[in-house]
Amino acid sequence: MAISRYDGLNKVRSNSNDYYRLETFPSITDTELSNIPHTVVMWKETDRMDAMAEDFYGNPRYWWIICLMNDLVSPFSYKLLPGYLLKIPNNAETIINMIQRSRAGK
Repeated sequence: MAISRYDGLNKVRSNSNDYYRLETFPSITDTELSNIPHTVVMWKETDRMDAMAEDFYGNPRYWWIICLMNDLVSPFSYKLLPGYLLKIPNNAETIINMIQRSRAGK
């Protein structure tokens, strides 16, 4: 039987009412995220997560940082309705460094 590339990933969920998802990189706690300096922006109907990452970080591939900061599973989350307040970390490197430190500790 073939081994799945996802076998080594943990199943996690934010709370007991949430669905499971695979932990594709080490978790960052809500407490750690709350201490990250950030800017709050209001999501507009015409916004796209990759364009927002380009505007804030100069790289559209950092969309996942915004998702992580806001506990969004994907950039197409049902939560992203006009008026939703998004927290954008002021520095993408802060979250990248937290992930690297977390990986090094495991």
